[in-house]
Amino acid sequence: MSRSAEKEARKRAKKEKKRQLKQQRVNFQEAFKHFFEVLAICIAKHPWKVAIITFLFNGLLGLGMLNLPASKLLNNDIEDLYIPKGGPTEKTANELLKLFPDKSGYDFYPHQNVKQPMFAEIMIWKHDVQNLINGSIYQEIEHIMKFVKNISTFTVDGGYAKYPDLCARRNGECVIQGEEVVEQIKDNDAGTIPIRELLNRDGNNYESSLTNLADYTVENDTLTSAKYLKVRFHLRQDSETMLKNSKLWRDHFVTYMKKFIRKQYPDNLHLTFTHSGAFYEELGNDTFMDIPYFSFVFTVFLTYLGIIMAGGNIISKRVNIGRIGIVVTPVSVLGAWGLLMGCGVEFTNTIGVIPLLIQAHQIINAMIALSHLSDVNDVKDAHKRVAYAVKTSAIPVTLTTLCHVIPFAVGIPSNYYVTKLVCIYFVVTMLFNYFNHFVFFTACLALHEHRIDAELHFCCWTKLTPRDQLIEEGRNCCVICCCSGKRPETREDTESGPERLSRKLMSRFFLTTPMKFFSVLSYLAYLVFVIWGLTMYDIDSVQISKVLPKSYFSNWNKYWTREFKNESIIQFVAIHPYGYTHNQTIVSDFEKLIKTKSYMKFDSFQSWFETYSSSDYKNLTTEEAFLQSVQESFIPNNPVFKHDLVSDAIRPRVIASRFYMKTKHVSSTKAMIQIKKDLQKLVKDINEYAEDIHDNNEDNGVYESPFIWQVDDDKYFIVHSPDFLATDWYMLPLWEILKIAAVQFGLLFCLSLILNPSLGMAIQLPFCYFSMVGGIFGLSHFFGVYLTPVPMIVYMIGCSYSTEVISHTYYHFMKAEGINRAARMNTVLSTISQAIFHTIFGQFLGLLVLIVDESYVFVTVFQLTIITTGSCVIHTVLWLPTLLSLLGPGEEKIPEESLDIYKVELATISNGTASRNNSAGIANRSFVRDS
Repeated sequence: MSRSAEKEARKRAKKEKKRQLKQQRVNFQEAFKHFFEVLAICIAKHPWKVAIITFLFNGLLGLGMLNLPASKLLNNDIEDLYIPKGGPTEKTANELLKLFPDKSGYDFYPHQNVKQPMFAEIMIWKHDVQNLINGSIYQEIEHIMKFVKNISTFTVDGGYAKYPDLCARRNGECVIQGEEVVEQIKDNDAGTIPIRELLNRDGNNYESSLTNLADYTVENDTLTSAKYLKVRFHLRQDSETMLKNSKLWRDHFVTYMKKFIRKQYPDNLHLTFTHSGAFYEELGNDTFMDIPYFSFVFTVFLTYLGIIMAGGNIISKRVNIGRIGIVVTPVSVLGAWGLLMGCGVEFTNTIGVIPLLIQAHQIINAMIALSHLSDVNDVKDAHKRVAYAVKTSAIPVTLTTLCHVIPFAVGIPSNYYVTKLVCIYFVVTMLFNYFNHFVFFTACLALHEHRIDAELHFCCWTKLTPRDQLIEEGRNCCVICCCSGKRPETREDTESGPERLSRKLMSRFFLTTPMKFFSVLSYLAYLVFVIWGLTMYDIDSVQISKVLPKSYFSNWNKYWTREFKNESIIQFVAIHPYGYTHNQTIVSDFEKLIKTKSYMKFDSFQSWFETYSSSDYKNLTTEEAFLQSVQESFIPNNPVFKHDLVSDAIRPRVIASRFYMKTKHVSSTKAMIQIKKDLQKLVKDINEYAEDIHDNNEDNGVYESPFIWQVDDDKYFIVHSPDFLATDWYMLPLWEILKIAAVQFGLLFCLSLILNPSLGMAIQLPFCYFSMVGGIFGLSHFFGVYLTPVPMIVYMIGCSYSTEVISHTYYHFMKAEGINRAARMNTVLSTISQAIFHTIFGQFLGLLVLIVDESYVFVTVFQLTIITTGSCVIHTVLWLPTLLSLLGPGEEKIPEESLDIYKVELATISNGTASRNNSAGIANRSFVRDS
């Protein structure tokens, strides 16, 4: 056999293999559609029974929603929802608490906090912003202090507690930072305070009262002026009960302070306040005032769709079946949420956004089914019409459902509790919606078609008199219009005015050469803005500036960020496997390294060993002698260091110790991340050094029975700060989004294999997806939104909208027939794109209601969904059609019988008229010229 013959044989074999693969795909798709065809016919034979049973099934499951108040399943604790659990800082804190337990009940020092502190805080300054150190205002400040101390709350066990009952204590007194300054103001006529009265109380550097003052002046070791004073009331959290009671008191603190400012505002002072959970609390409280506005979104949205689907005459009118298509989602929500709440799954307000996406998804499904139904209006058998509509829409509806369900199912193990809840509710509701669409909606569709065949009134289901008979009887035009009609025979017979208008505009103008040129230019401009926005896009753990300006937290934050420095206390913990004296040199070297860091405050270093070294009872001869001198002499004289050393319960040795140092002003989460990374690298290096030394000692048999304790890989040194908590989830929202996007990308790739496994399809689908999703992220920068846990959910929904648009458009483009790509795309524009456009545009109109919202959560929902719906609309009607009409994948397909029609129409066009060819997709002359 010649080489050319072999080459030809290989080509034929390759073509045959491709043909077989294509046939297998076709066979699978036909089998899938056949299943739904059989299902539709079975349902169409018993529509009333199926509709009633399905509705009752969902309704009975909905009774589970009664468990929401009964079991207190509503959870709107923003701190609990949006702070991920099990992060590195939380894990380190839990391990350190085993060595250094919480002592807030009886021996509390603020700088020794391992967990996030629990406190309430007030900030005071004079009306004229002048020196606070004046005895004349002492009575007013004291009045405020007494008021806070007398705030009371009911406890979890039914008791009653004031602040002194819940305060963090030391030496039997409440620890209130800043109270000593208030005492110095009393009877102070000079307006000055000696610095010695404010520094190093009890040998504790971090309780210097200067940290509670702002805009102060020091001259000759004397405080001559201070304009701002903050007073922090620390609360206990050494047990679960005390933590809950402290949170209850903290909530009452806000309520009573608002009343105090309203009714007893000081004559000479300004006052603002906050507490340790204020930011998250205010985010949650802000949402309640905007929930009613969100309900109006559905009202506007569904009203618009009611107008769109109100086409046809008294018989063919499909407004009621359109409403049923809408009702499918509320019915699904009833069944799914009832099932979940009956199973005890918690609910949060953020889940209320879910029906918005599922409603849009369902309306697109319903309108696509009705669009396919319009293709067979001339078929006399109602069962066949319903079966055709259901089987033709089965694959795209299933594909888009999977593109929603699978990514959100992957999101269920999320570290964010709110994401976990949203994903659970979304997946279950979407599955219920899928079931109800193909069962409940199909049953109602069959009833609708039976009514048309029987020529019954669309509203009251009464037999209508033929139009000709009414005319013969001389009835007026109103009676003829309202009491007669005819069954639909073409698509136009069921279209409403807005549908007809949009179809004609899209099919006649949107794929003309000028529009394509405009489309390319507008897309290039879009890319410029998107890339610009992405280059400046920001990620953070919180967006504090978005709290309502009129909230108490925003007022406090304005003054705090302007007047006070954000300094963090870093704890450095050292583990001593063989006792402190055996690795004291390593600890000293580590301390020296820490002091060299430019971001640390050199004068803030506090180490028990520094004080011990300068004392008369220093003894490092043996570990036993060292421990004895610490316990009998050092600690009694320096109680502040009591909880900085841990001794072994079995052997006389110190097994752990810690020292502290403050950072300089930390301007942002990013700055804190850099500090944390640098310190962790330093700790890693010193751990490796200590590991080598201890391994060498063990090999030489120098020591026995070492104390073993570690956090992750850190065996000997650990760096920790409660402020590191915000850095743990700094990038986590991005990884959550990327995880969802990766799954959706994979699903779109699978879709390309199902539709047409070609290089063009493999490139175009990801490109369109990244174009839409990247646009949502890039444009959101110009709205002042950046990625935090709060908008993360809305971004996930935006990604789902993108897959919905892309899946439907590409699937129907591949199934469309026409003389060229433009003709095929024109067919899609005239049918499926209408459903997508009107659904998303209606939602866009509804979302405009949220423009009056003020809360961060709903403002973010408004901004991101407006960007998402706007992007989906313009991609649906302009950019995707242009792309597919020029570079669309697949072969040009036109039935043989359509070619003759095409030739006839070509002649009519050349004579100056243009008629529409449904098969070829012709609606304007440019297609013929392009061909």
